[in-house]
Amino acid sequence: MYFDFVENLHQMEQSEQWEAVRKLLRERWLSQKDNLGALIRLASECWLILTDWECSINNEGLDYELFKRDLIATCSYGLEHFGDDEKILCLFGYMMSLFPYLFYLNDDPDGKEYLAYESKGHSLLEKAYRNYSNVLLVQVFFLGSISHPTKYQEAKYRETRAALKPFLSALFPGDTAIEEYFKDVLGLNSPY
Repeated sequence: MYFDFVENLHQMEQSEQWEAVRKLLRERWLSQKDNLGALIRLASECWLILTDWECSINNEGLDYELFKRDLIATCSYGLEHFGDDEKILCLFGYMMSLFPYLFYLNDDPDGKEYLAYESKGHSLLEKAYRNYSNVLLVQVFFLGSISHPTKYQEAKYRETRAALKPFLSALFPGDTAIEEYFKDVLGLNSPY
């Protein structure tokens, strides 16, 4: 299981109480800073809200910078204190490699920050793969992040993703937005 259960979180998401969700998860993490589950829950919730900001999130009255600062704070703390943990490497590597601009605050007119954080995300996934190569989710995230995969890597990705599919409900048993996101992206609701 990748995410701690938080009572009423799904209901809060359904009623689009995004700021209340952020505050609840932030207070939960700050009250138990070394609770990896609380850290990952806050980080992933902020990441998902930020990625859907202009798409499906009703962001009226929300402060983009607060969500981004919480994501950056959890990432920094997580890497500093749990930098070798499978979940930290896997999830932050995944999130950072897809949306690098969410992990820095300053302007980036020449794109150097973007490229640096994209590379860091790939490095985290690579480290996860080296250290936890027997974990199916790590394999899928790493193999799926390769820019120009070989035919072998493509085949291995498809094979590993198919092997992971029966375990998705156990890894992401809840019905919160981030758990549904991963079940969809990883294929539980997909024929692939």
